[in-house]
Amino acid sequence: MARVRCHRNTWAYLEENVPKATVAPRTAFCAPTEEEITTEEDGMVTVALAGTSLAAVLHFCRDVHTHLMTASWTELDRAIARRVGSAISEAMNNVIPSNGEDGPTALIYLDDKITAKDATA
Repeated sequence: MARVRCHRNTWAYLEENVPKATVAPRTAFCAPTEEEITTEEDGMVTVALAGTSLAAVLHFCRDVHTHLMTASWTELDRAIARRVGSAISEAMNNVIPSNGEDGPTALIYLDDKITAKDATA
């Protein structure tokens, strides 16, 4: 289990687009429940993702970034995929295995800083 912290618009983008991706059943995206999403006042959310869902997001990012998907992705889509994929990969390189289910979970930051004004705030 990992927790992903990002802007609510980034999460909405991923939640909408990752399930559309053609991924192997072993990396199927399972949308988190409302209880698994913590919304913060600053527009950020923290989302708990199981291993297969995290793998599905990473798989989606790789495919969009490398143009493997048949959908018409924009340069913005590719930039998001590059940033999100890089953040997940970097975090996963630094995970220390835990022997039990109660061990710490990885916290992955997808958005370092929001640079565009959030029009929905």
